[in-house]
Amino acid sequence: MMVTLYVIIFRRYPFLNPDEIKRCQLDLKFLQSRISEELYDLFTSTLIRQPYHRLTMHEIEKHDWVQQPFHIELYSWNIVTQNSLEETFLTGNHLPSGADDNNNDHSFA
Repeated sequence: MMVTLYVIIFRRYPFLNPDEIKRCQLDLKFLQSRISEELYDLFTSTLIRQPYHRLTMHEIEKHDWVQQPFHIELYSWNIVTQNSLEETFLTGNHLPSGADDNNNDHSFA
């Protein structure tokens, strides 16, 4: 679930190579200045190696980032759509071998 959220938000996988998957070590520090404290806390509390140290589904549901008010009428979908098409720090997707790095059609954003 949290890997899916990560992909939706950042348009790339959190673990960039098989070694990182095996070690289950993710360095999120580079994201800290680019996302809210609440979202950073959610990722650092769930994308960790020890399953028993991760937040439970109930804890995720009650987390500040998930519980924040969402006012859809405040969003301009033209801006959201345009931003998803522009080059940002998020477009450096690391695709599986043989995938076309210039083709962003696979993006979830």
